[in-house]
Amino acid sequence: MRLHCITSSFNSSHCLHQAKNLILVLLFSLAGLTAMAQAKKPAGKAPTQKELEAMMKEAQQAMNDLDPEAKRMMDSMGFKMPNLNTPIPKVGDKALAKAYEEEMRIVPSKDAARIARIAATPSEAALPGYLSKVNAAVVAKMNATEKAEAEQWYLKMKPQGATAAGNAAIGLWMGSLPVHAIYIMGKTCLDNPGDIDNLNNYSAMLSMMSAEQAAIPLIQLLNKKYPGNSTILNNLGQAWFGLGEIDKANKYLDSAIRIFSYHSQANYTKSLIEESKGNKQAALDAILRSAKLSYNSRKEDRMKKLGHQPSGKDFDFPFPMPQDPLGLEKFNWPTYPMDVYSCITAKEEWETFKNLCQREIDRLQPQYDRVQQQALEEESKRMLNANKGMQSGRADQVFNSLVPPFALQASRKLEYYVNDKDGSMAYRMEKLGKDGAAMLQEIADLATVCEKGHKQVAEKYDPQIGEGRPNPLEAYCNDYNKVSNAFLLEANSKRYSHTRQLLEETRKRLNNMAYYSQYTMFPTMFEAFKLDLKIKWLTTIANQTFETMPLGPFCKPTPPGQEEKKKEGKLQEFDDVACQYVSHSDLGIMEFTTSCSRLEGKLKLGNVEYSRKVDMDRDVLLAASLEVKLGVKKGWEKGPIAAEAGAELSGKVEWDDKSITNWVVKADAGVSVGSNIGHGDKSIEIAGATASFGMNAGPSLTGRGLLGGIDLR
Repeated sequence: MRLHCITSSFNSSHCLHQAKNLILVLLFSLAGLTAMAQAKKPAGKAPTQKELEAMMKEAQQAMNDLDPEAKRMMDSMGFKMPNLNTPIPKVGDKALAKAYEEEMRIVPSKDAARIARIAATPSEAALPGYLSKVNAAVVAKMNATEKAEAEQWYLKMKPQGATAAGNAAIGLWMGSLPVHAIYIMGKTCLDNPGDIDNLNNYSAMLSMMSAEQAAIPLIQLLNKKYPGNSTILNNLGQAWFGLGEIDKANKYLDSAIRIFSYHSQANYTKSLIEESKGNKQAALDAILRSAKLSYNSRKEDRMKKLGHQPSGKDFDFPFPMPQDPLGLEKFNWPTYPMDVYSCITAKEEWETFKNLCQREIDRLQPQYDRVQQQALEEESKRMLNANKGMQSGRADQVFNSLVPPFALQASRKLEYYVNDKDGSMAYRMEKLGKDGAAMLQEIADLATVCEKGHKQVAEKYDPQIGEGRPNPLEAYCNDYNKVSNAFLLEANSKRYSHTRQLLEETRKRLNNMAYYSQYTMFPTMFEAFKLDLKIKWLTTIANQTFETMPLGPFCKPTPPGQEEKKKEGKLQEFDDVACQYVSHSDLGIMEFTTSCSRLEGKLKLGNVEYSRKVDMDRDVLLAASLEVKLGVKKGWEKGPIAAEAGAELSGKVEWDDKSITNWVVKADAGVSVGSNIGHGDKSIEIAGATASFGMNAGPSLTGRGLLGGIDLR
């Protein structure tokens, strides 16, 4: 069982990514060819049967015309070219037009038939009977294998109690087994109808599986009992949205947003509604609110569609960056000489410092070469595994295996801070460039003044030097040095000020790259990248330049009464950038482990048989989010766990239809199992028997109507 972990790759200039991008181009060339063919059809119109056949024929021809080298490379990876010459079933132009119209709809059309099948809101006494009817209708939609597997898992979890069984269903849902999940959740609700979180989560599952007509009575019961709960209001809004009752959906979604303005799912669907009404700015405002605390590619795509260029400033990164991750602020170097005698000691001090930097670079470079090679080998293995995923038809798993879970969010932050999306860095660097040019000209002017000063001193004292003359050697030295010192003080003060600003910009850039890249790169690749950044910093600080001046004529090597002091230097050590956010979540049947660059799901089979092949239509990930509360359940008087609980919450998990995109859990007293390894470790353990989850449904997806036809009348 593979967990869907991410959908978007990080476009890094690092050489390790270049290999990945090359192979990705090959792996997904077919998609590009098909897209080229599709581009031939008139914009805004559904293709006719004839046009569809022509597009497939053109795509096949494009594959036939592929560069031989590309074909050989794909063959060497075991990638077999599909045959698109298979005749397309005759479905008719009207059917194609209708399907195209539905696909292009921003909001669902009103489904009067399903709305008519909505049962009356049950009383608490009638709730078990209603749940029994719903469960029976769900089971009727399952095949024999699914029923057998789900029943075995249910029996495994039932003795552990309603919370553990319900959370096991949540785990299966997140693991792309929604049919099994809803079976277990339904039976668990029947066992304990009073478990509010399970009842809410069951209704959310029903809604997202296109059984909104069955979910609404349950959500209305919850809403009556727990008014003003954003999770319930969102789920009620999403259910009405799925049925095409847009005005009614809008009312409940607005209520959820008023309670919690950054509600992820409510704002997402609100954006769709506003766009359907032609309110582009309101639609954009809603999706920006949705993305603020939980960012993913689905939301990014909507921003682009609505004319907004996504940026790192659009959302809060869930893991805050420390001020100086690499410890660059700890590094010290010799001072710039401000007088001629300082030039003597500075020369030796800087030579020692540069040697220390070079020795450290010489130590790090072989490490970098070795780790980089290891990272490339691991990358190659991932490519081979990705190819196997392509062969099985699971393109989503290809992305999941190639890209770390928080890569999209971290890459947007990197673009903002490092690639300078708002232009602030470009402005500062442009200003520093102009200031640097002006500084060099000012120093050149100062050097001219200094040269004139030296000439004047020489003209004054040279005639006095010689046999039988006064020979004011000390005065000559002092006056000459005075001119030199004036130049050094002003010139090196300017150099120091400008270099300090440049180094600060470099420090910020390297720190941002070091911190966020742990989320965009897999561990070995990141280790190589860190070594490269350290080498860059050492090279930068060792290459500082300053002005020097020799001692004046007849000067003694050291000032009177002072002995030359030699300083032995020791280079500071870098801080290590290690992942501080690790969590292990045991949700009974599913087990999740997340770190900065990993998010893995494991199906715990135990003695339960699981031999069914992946079903592309039914083993899917349906967009939703969870509010998480750790520890013993309490606060049921407020209803299901909701986002507005604020400080009472322990975290948030969110996913779209392709990947888990946000996993933030903070430790509560008594549940943290931090390893205390010296890096401020934020590790945490989530036990399925004690964690509470409040599921917020996302909009039901067209074509995922797994339960759309159930009738409870």
